[in-house]
Amino acid sequence: MVKKIKSVIAKLKMYIQNDGGDMEFDSYDRKTKTLIIKVKGACVGCSFFDQTFDYGMKESVMLELPEIKNVVFVTK
Repeated sequence: MVKKIKSVIAKLKMYIQNDGGDMEFDSYDRKTKTLIIKVKGACVGCSFFDQTFDYGMKESVMLELPEIKNVVFVTK
């Protein structure tokens, strides 16, 4: 499952890298089917963060991997 997740992230991250941001796999909880993605670069603090991630990236990940029930983006 982690390999599939990383593959999807690799396909999607190019869209935010064009604007100086980046994202990477952080963890996946098999029990809750929750994916944690670490967000870095220009995305941290961006005023379009919610639109880009909660409505764009989250939806895209869940369409590609329907077994995932939740996606959380962190900036730690």
